[in-house]
Amino acid sequence: MMAQAIDRIGETTDRLGESPVWSARKQCLYWVDSLAGILHRLELATGNRREMAVPAPVGSFGLCEDGSLVLGTRRVRPT
Repeated sequence: MMAQAIDRIGETTDRLGESPVWSARKQCLYWVDSLAGILHRLELATGNRREMAVPAPVGSFGLCEDGSLVLGTRRVRPT
């Protein structure tokens, strides 16, 4: 069995960081902090990172052919 190297690529401290997805079109890595309802985007070439908050915990997400994203979230009930 070959040893694997793991490098940390950011300084985020997600509550539950998961679902890394690479976008070849945009040359960036997406992942979510599922519990906090935050979608992260990291451009590896520049190191630029964006956080996009959504109003509910994120269960899943995916990249669309047109470059947009689709998110699956828990239903938010009006208060």
